[in-house]
Amino acid sequence: MITVNDKKDCCGCTACASICHHNAIKMHCDEVGFTFPQIDVTKCVECGLCERVCPIQNDITLFQPRISTVAIATDSKEQLTSTSGGLASAFARYVITELKGVVYGCTGFNCFHVRHLRVEREEELALLKGSKYVQSDTSGIYQQIKKDLNNGRYVLFIGTPCQVVALKRFLHNEYTMLYCIEFICHGVPSQQILTDAVKELRLKKSDMQVVFRYKNKRKKSIRCLQLVDNDYKKIQKHHLGRIVYRKNWGTNCYITAYTHALFYRDSCYACKFATQKRAGDLTIGDFWDWEKEYGHMPNSKDGLSQMHINTVHGEELVNMVGKRICTKEISLKKLLMHSEQLREPMRRHKNNTMFLADYLKFGFEKACKKALKEDFIKIRKDYAYRFLISIPGLHRSYKLIKPIWCRLF
Repeated sequence: MITVNDKKDCCGCTACASICHHNAIKMHCDEVGFTFPQIDVTKCVECGLCERVCPIQNDITLFQPRISTVAIATDSKEQLTSTSGGLASAFARYVITELKGVVYGCTGFNCFHVRHLRVEREEELALLKGSKYVQSDTSGIYQQIKKDLNNGRYVLFIGTPCQVVALKRFLHNEYTMLYCIEFICHGVPSQQILTDAVKELRLKKSDMQVVFRYKNKRKKSIRCLQLVDNDYKKIQKHHLGRIVYRKNWGTNCYITAYTHALFYRDSCYACKFATQKRAGDLTIGDFWDWEKEYGHMPNSKDGLSQMHINTVHGEELVNMVGKRICTKEISLKKLLMHSEQLREPMRRHKNNTMFLADYLKFGFEKACKKALKEDFIKIRKDYAYRFLISIPGLHRSYKLIKPIWCRLF
């Protein structure tokens, strides 16, 4: 039977619980909400399936990217309603409309239960849009996928690298009708931490959708914690419901702590998938046009993505999608310079242990503000500096202002 002696040896993928035919494994939360398998020894028959399916405790096969690209959805509406380049939505729409398949992805429709969802209608794809900076619940999903594949349906699975590997190990066999897209993952907080962060806002609404990024009037993608009325009819039309709460990075504790790697799973800080070799058929992530080389691509001002084609199977999907996306090849070496999680896991925040202890004593907000005190001071100084050099005339004195500012602060 599977044992977790160190918390970093479990990513919470639920594959072990899903593969158990005797219902001997349940996922239980620890004190901060991260899930781990718990074995009922009276039901366990020592078959070993749970050990063999684990993506962390077994050797795995990863793929060196065959082609790396900068990519974007050519449909401007697809892109504007997505986090960056709209690639995941473009692939998902193709699988449903052209291949008559099903899509599995993460939804934040209920901020208190972020989970993976099965979608087979085009209008339901809006439920899967956007980034979700929290661990999604995949309970029952792997079994549904296997059933769809055995029924001859095309399946697109979108998730973290560890979820992709968990699915492949659960299925055991290769399926030509399965396509897996992984995104470049920083790490995942627990649902409990997000739930407490929302509850401590003391909002009157209880049924809300969580959104972690939005595009401002200049179409720039902004990290935030945003809660909106989860009006499904509006979401189907690519419109968010009424915004109940929105605070940007640097002013909201949750999103700021997330980007500073304050409260991820232990396995995230030792992630074996944070490498240039990848788990999915395709890998997608944000791309920032640092050197302004890709402004000629359609709608590039609305956001770009990087896409790595890792397998022949993934290349087939890209070719089938065709003109729904626009791609331009780029060297992997160049992307590795700017994409840290293609090289190594996120480094644990120095106050991670302090945060976890204070969180259990004082709650989320107080623990977070204490742990990130220095970070918030640095962010405010940076905002003030940027404001100063934005004043007409002062930006010309940049070289003079910067050393003085650094000396003062």
